[in-house]
Amino acid sequence: MFGKWSALAVCCALASACVLGAAVLIGVVVFGWHPFHRLGAADLPAATATGRMLEAGGYVTACMLSIGTIAFALGLVLPDPAEALGVSLALIVIANILDGQASLHAVTALLPVHYWQRWTHLLDGTGAGLATGLAMQLAAIAVALTVAWAVLTRRDPAA
Repeated sequence: MFGKWSALAVCCALASACVLGAAVLIGVVVFGWHPFHRLGAADLPAATATGRMLEAGGYVTACMLSIGTIAFALGLVLPDPAEALGVSLALIVIANILDGQASLHAVTALLPVHYWQRWTHLLDGTGAGLATGLAMQLAAIAVALTVAWAVLTRRDPAA
């Protein structure tokens, strides 16, 4: 189980690194390398912006890993891998729709997708909500891994 989950973690990290690397490369080609300009705030020096960008990449990786771990657990519970993928995608879509409803804030604050866009606060200088968002992602990963472990320990090896 942990071998497959480790492969999932590596794939999430590689996907984030590829997107981040491509974005930086294209950004440097199109705009050049200079301090990051923020409206209504001081410019971020290039070194600080690079550090914040790497932090954002790590946060996005944790967010991807949380939904990937949920899909991994669903893959063990549901009979068909396509069903697990479909349910995972439906979870993302429904959770994002519910997240837009202000009246459901108490419920949606418990969903990992509620915190996915918090990485943008690294660039506006506040960093607001990142710790809460990371804690929610880690909690989702822990719950999904516990479910996966419970399913695997109770499954008949001959089945």
